[in-house]
Amino acid sequence: MEKSSTLKNVSIVSSMTVVSRVFGYLRDATFVSFFGISEIGAAFLLAFSFPNLLRRLLGEGTLASAVIPVLSAQYVRYGKNSMFKLFSHVIWRLAIMLCCILALTYVAVAVADGAVADAKWSMALSFAAALLPYMIFVCLAAIVSAALNVLGKFFVSSINQVWMNISMILSLLIGGLCFRLEGLPLVHCLVVGVLVGGFVQLAMPLAAMFALGWRPSLGETENLKEGLADVWRLFLPGTFGASIEQLNVLVSRFIAYRFFAPAVTLLYVAVRLVELPTGIFALAIGTVFFPDMAKIASAKSKETMGAAFDSCLVALLWILLPSAIGLFMLRREILSVFFERGNFSSGNVASVVPIVAAYCCSMVFAGASTLLIRGFHALKDMKTPAFVGFAALATNATLALTFVGPFGVVGLAMAMGCAAVLQAICLAVLFRRKVNGASFAEKFKGCAPILYGCAAVALLAAGARFFVKSYLPCGKKVGDVVSVALAGALAPPAYLFLCRRLIRRAFSARKKTID
Repeated sequence: MEKSSTLKNVSIVSSMTVVSRVFGYLRDATFVSFFGISEIGAAFLLAFSFPNLLRRLLGEGTLASAVIPVLSAQYVRYGKNSMFKLFSHVIWRLAIMLCCILALTYVAVAVADGAVADAKWSMALSFAAALLPYMIFVCLAAIVSAALNVLGKFFVSSINQVWMNISMILSLLIGGLCFRLEGLPLVHCLVVGVLVGGFVQLAMPLAAMFALGWRPSLGETENLKEGLADVWRLFLPGTFGASIEQLNVLVSRFIAYRFFAPAVTLLYVAVRLVELPTGIFALAIGTVFFPDMAKIASAKSKETMGAAFDSCLVALLWILLPSAIGLFMLRREILSVFFERGNFSSGNVASVVPIVAAYCCSMVFAGASTLLIRGFHALKDMKTPAFVGFAALATNATLALTFVGPFGVVGLAMAMGCAAVLQAICLAVLFRRKVNGASFAEKFKGCAPILYGCAAVALLAAGARFFVKSYLPCGKKVGDVVSVALAGALAPPAYLFLCRRLIRRAFSARKKTID
């Protein structure tokens, strides 16, 4: 892949992910504006975690990571038509498997609903049952998007989540504003929005595949049996490892819902805010470079693989570390600007502030884990992330139950942060043993400009807040907006100026490894 093409794809994925995250913010802000920290809103968020977990298990997580190396190898060795036929076999088998899982899940939900006596758990289970069909749409959409990425088409897959966000926003606005619905009827309207959005998410990438010449076909092709065997061989052991982040979120939400249901909404708002930079940049880097790394791994070039991955990791650090510091410094102001409206009060914002602070401390580690898991998957090693993920999940569950008593909902965020640090360190050490890259000390010793830039970000963020409080006679809300805008205008240019040499060196290293 040429350098200009690589940068173009990263720009496409990043920009479309920014668009998706903006609409995601609008969706979340609209949701909390209507529901606040009510028990019915918390029940919906908990219920929505189930199809999202299955999406990570079967769609954009493990199976997509298993499909991309196999489809990449098929495309390189036998051409596009052969890859299309292998893709057809994979997606038909996945569709059948999803229908079976859906039926079994409905049975499990019905049994669980009959066994629980608490009304809040029964409500969450009923919402989960209504949302489960979304799983089929989004899992199939993720596999189609993975095939598009192998073909170098990133736009459709990157913007795909926007349709879901738009559908949910419209359902809330139409139900809440036009028909004056609230409570349970508004949740039912939102469920319809989720299902409609999921259908559109599947329809759009399928249309793009048809435009590229794909037609559903179960005919024979070269390396068919071996390719299918590779997909399932990679998928089954890796199912747990790639979904560990969503499992940790689910564990935290379960514990929060058990002790204090509204805490689910507080955790959700904090996670969504922290995921904004992580989702934009870690996802962009992983999405674009993962097919490249899979092709390098197929060529058995471990030295090139290690060098390419090191460049990706430094790029991730360069982006996420200042983002975490800026978010930490202005966490209250950002929460106030983005979420304080409607039924989400200033008191709710104050409750989320320490949760965001806890998440910020582990944000870089969470992003690194996402990239490291992709690196293992490119090497067709699904077992190592699974074992490390199990250790991280056990750590999170143990610490969550330990911390929730003395620290409340903040303790749940602390537990997730500790688990993320453990997971990232273990994955990094094990990955280093598999590839012949530079040592960590050698790779990061030239990253001092990042630290200088981060110090500048912290000083400018603190200075913007102090200036507004001391010299601008305005209300709290206006002051928060000005503080965020002022820091956002000053900090990024200062950071880029201090890191300009590191940026040029990173692009130079990228050209040597991938080109």
